[in-house]
Amino acid sequence: IDDLIAMMKPWYDNYCFSTDSLDEPMYNSDMVLYFLNNYLPHQKPPQNMIDNNIRTDYNKLRHLIRLDKTFGLNASIIQEIIANGSIVAEIKTAFPAEDLAKPDNFKSLLYYYGLLSISGVKRGDTVLSIPNLTVREQLYGYLIEAYREAGMFELDLSNLNNLVKEMAYDGVWEPAFRYFASELERQSAIREFIEGEAHIKGFLLAYLGLTRAFIIFPEHESNKGYADFYMMPDLLHQPEIAFSYIVEVKYARRDASNAEIATLKMEASEQLRRYAGDPKVLQTKGDTQLRLITLVFKGWELDVCELTE
Repeated sequence: IDDLIAMMKPWYDNYCFSTDSLDEPMYNSDMVLYFLNNYLPHQKPPQNMIDNNIRTDYNKLRHLIRLDKTFGLNASIIQEIIANGSIVAEIKTAFPAEDLAKPDNFKSLLYYYGLLSISGVKRGDTVLSIPNLTVREQLYGYLIEAYREAGMFELDLSNLNNLVKEMAYDGVWEPAFRYFASELERQSAIREFIEGEAHIKGFLLAYLGLTRAFIIFPEHESNKGYADFYMMPDLLHQPEIAFSYIVEVKYARRDASNAEIATLKMEASEQLRRYAGDPKVLQTKGDTQLRLITLVFKGWELDVCELTE
């Protein structure tokens, strides 16, 4: 039983619908039933941990995100949630249908659809967070669709997935990040939207999160000042994976000096080494070789892409 719970928890747990019950999160019962229906006959977890049937519940949200073809506020809300893991909101109990796309109502709608869950209170307002990996993957998909629909940014996911497989099985990590950075430079429409580290990290998380060799854990989950994200090998489904990664993303102005870049590199190295000793990383990386990667962007250009020893 404990082993099954350990498999299900990161994917289906952590729903909370009251600030009075923050210490009593719940599982999504439909998702648990999907897992058990697949696990019990074969005594192994399903290849796809997400039931495709639940995706149909969220189709209307995609239309709300698309209302503004210039990548408007609702897409930016998704971007912020992915980059930070949470957002402060006033949960609306009612609003007219014609106001669904207004930002405050949109946050509430994400909560009512189960894409956000109550995780705390900040200055009297409710903090809403991504509850689990199932929801996070769907949010990644919504954000990527918003980029594409607005004509702002699009990657060849098949190509990226192959490059990420090389990271996982061969330890060839640089081409994946170089490909991402080259597309940022090539697709000029996205440049005006890049305003800092959170935007770069949001793009990277969204696309890496839809590849199939790693489960991406952003830093905000540890809340310990670690590096930006841990690429945990999906050893449950791909036990032959040989490498795992921790990545730190830094952002500098386009006119940043060499000294400023050097400072950012030093900060990144310190954060990477701290994260490398985290018990969660040591427990979940298995026998893979852990590599620490520093990325420093000057504006939209990747200035530093190196391995930290």
